[in-house]
Amino acid sequence: MPPAQTEEQGTEAARSVIFFLFLVSGFAALTYQIVWQRALFAIYGINVESVTVVVSAFMLGLGLGSVFGGYLSTLPIPLVPVFGAAELGIALFGFVSLHLFPVCSVHTARR
Repeated sequence: MPPAQTEEQGTEAARSVIFFLFLVSGFAALTYQIVWQRALFAIYGINVESVTVVVSAFMLGLGLGSVFGGYLSTLPIPLVPVFGAAELGIALFGFVSLHLFPVCSVHTARR
């Protein structure tokens, strides 16, 4: 019985790591929200529009992620690597987005 117990402990450890990564992902999402909110405040000032844009973007992302994730969950593919790839894409966009805000604000001001 000890080998089965070791396999079960390994599975439990892997599950704990995955849960921890989900937790870190949530903290990263909240950090993005705060950083983007502050960036919009710096460009447009503290107003309802800045808050609305960030909250709407997050709600849209949650909705689209739910639809797309629901579709992916029906496919016979390993989902943890897919989630990791999505997180890396979000991280890359997070780095690029702060450079896009000033560019977008210049184009908005010209109108």
